[in-house]
Amino acid sequence: MQEWTSGVMTLSAPVLPCWEEEESKRLDEIAEDLAANDPLFDEERETYAALFPTALPKEPPFSLLIDDFSIIAHLHLVRGLAYYASRAFTRAQQGDLVAGTFAPIPGIEDYLDTRLGLGRCEYLQIEPAEGKPTYACFAGLREDEEALRVLLQRMADNDNSVWFHPYMGLRDAWECGLMLKERSGGDVQILAPLPYITEQTNDKVWLTEVTKLALGESYAMRAVGARSVSEAVAKLRAIAEGVEKVSLKLANSATGMGTGIFEAAKIREMDSETLLAFVEDWCKEKEWDADHDPPLSVEVWETDVLASPSTQLWIPPVSEGPPVLEGVFDQLFQPDEDHVFLGSIKSQLPQPLQDELAQTSLKLGRIFQRLGYLGRCSFDTIYCGTSLDDATLKYVECNGRWGGTSTPMTLMTRLFGDFRARPYLAGSMHSECLVGVSFDDFVRTLDDILYDAETGEGWAVVYNIGCLAPSGKIDVITLGEDLAQASKRQTTFVELVTERFGG
Repeated sequence: MQEWTSGVMTLSAPVLPCWEEEESKRLDEIAEDLAANDPLFDEERETYAALFPTALPKEPPFSLLIDDFSIIAHLHLVRGLAYYASRAFTRAQQGDLVAGTFAPIPGIEDYLDTRLGLGRCEYLQIEPAEGKPTYACFAGLREDEEALRVLLQRMADNDNSVWFHPYMGLRDAWECGLMLKERSGGDVQILAPLPYITEQTNDKVWLTEVTKLALGESYAMRAVGARSVSEAVAKLRAIAEGVEKVSLKLANSATGMGTGIFEAAKIREMDSETLLAFVEDWCKEKEWDADHDPPLSVEVWETDVLASPSTQLWIPPVSEGPPVLEGVFDQLFQPDEDHVFLGSIKSQLPQPLQDELAQTSLKLGRIFQRLGYLGRCSFDTIYCGTSLDDATLKYVECNGRWGGTSTPMTLMTRLFGDFRARPYLAGSMHSECLVGVSFDDFVRTLDDILYDAETGEGWAVVYNIGCLAPSGKIDVITLGEDLAQASKRQTTFVELVTERFGG
């Protein structure tokens, strides 16, 4: 029997930790040392104790779902970015409230309820906060009295309680929770990691150091942090010796937007003045602020990558057991940009490698759990070498949040009871022919291929629906009898959309 977790259907048989008790003690000691050396971990436990769940409910509570990703660096150039928050609809259940700063999307509630059978939720539009990014939803909610009035009334209708289920545990979410608890006098719980561990897990430099402690040097990227441009210049020159490529990364960026990849030979050829100007220009372009942003990650860009798997974890409260692994996936990237995420499929790697991925990820997950992590977590990794028979696993980054693989995985589990029940490929389409197309028209035009939960007919499930009209982008899961057919249908989907919408 499946267990319900605030809008997330978890697998009945996930992968569990498989190691001796002594190893658990070692991992717990690492977490204790990290907390002892950084008092913010324990300080936040006290600050937000009333909001942090010690156990999960057995039945669906009234939930507020907001996908606020405003602490992720360098996203503001993405077209239609505020509408990416519509991904929260995939986690909503009957009676839930989804909120965002984007305009209502006619037809989305009908699609989720009638077409997919996920229940009917409601949408609450928030006025963006002055001086904040338009997609900073929680900052907007704290200042929008009309939206707060609606939320407080919905709480009153549900035993004066609400569960926040955010995209990530950013500080604005927790501060909003404290404010709402004070104003309502009710119960507010937040299904997310505490803000400081959220920030740390999404920091590539911090992950590298914790990976070394938990798993050993060989599992970590060849990377160092830099807190100034001059330090980045010195470390970039040093790390460029004897390798083919190097990179600079914003430590808290996503989707490759904060990554620069450079030929190491060119770095070695530059004199000090030229290299300083080069790094300064890159930092200016990425709007990196040495005084306020996390340190840059200066890395060797591995060129012998054989596979780029990701692991998907669910981290419950400590009282409910250890972190579990729900899936291992192979990531797909843009053909000419091997750092820009395109989609994912269930991993085709040999089982021993999947086992290694599972157990090493769960070790990191245990440390995170002890530091105040709760909810969805995933890791991006690479296998390097000349053959998978003796490949080396390296941890590239942690997605301390929901993401491009966990969202469709969880949606598939909600639809079919287990994402492994149907071969599928999660991808996306972006075309100017879709700009301005309403979601209602989109559904009517593609009615013959869109999956219907009641009849079982159709092979395409769409989500991230809000981006359709403003930017011509939509994410799609294609189903198949096998992975080959699911993959082919991604191409078919693009062809049919292009043909029917006149692209």
